[in-house]
Amino acid sequence: MTEEVKIYRQGEKEPILSEGEKAAMEYRRQLENGNLQRAHRLGEALCSLFLGMPVAGEFAAQQWVLLSFLAENELEHQVGNSIISQSAHSRFAELLEQQSPELARTVHDARAFTLYTLNEARCKPPTDPRRTPRSEGEIFARLCGCPEQEEVIELGERLSQDFTDRITGLIAAAGFITE
Repeated sequence: MTEEVKIYRQGEKEPILSEGEKAAMEYRRQLENGNLQRAHRLGEALCSLFLGMPVAGEFAAQQWVLLSFLAENELEHQVGNSIISQSAHSRFAELLEQQSPELARTVHDARAFTLYTLNEARCKPPTDPRRTPRSEGEIFARLCGCPEQEEVIELGERLSQDFTDRITGLIAAAGFITE
């Protein structure tokens, strides 16, 4: 492999890096500071948490979809670095596929993800009070075909709040280095 050496004279501006070069430099930085290894461990912990959630009953399929959406969404919003969040999510998805292939194929419901994403997009920033476990519970109930049933709304709300809180704990425990 040949390395290219560029010599700059004093007073000359630094070269402008392409987006690809910037991304490669950021990836290397995250690798060197150990954050990619932390992201992989976070993805593993998230998969264990996901598979250990108490999902049962008539609306189990929609519960898995909600949990899957929350896993992806919370990583994206809470981690703060796309390379780290994508690495954690990739590891999560890889392990889910290995440990439960059937579940891995069923958790990505495009219609459901669109509704949850629209709920997310309606509020900027994501901490806006309109994005609440309650609003996610209401979407959950609609997807279950029970938009007016309070007990179904509450099921989605509890699941959303509990899983989001647990993800927040996992992310905090990951110990990412921010520079």
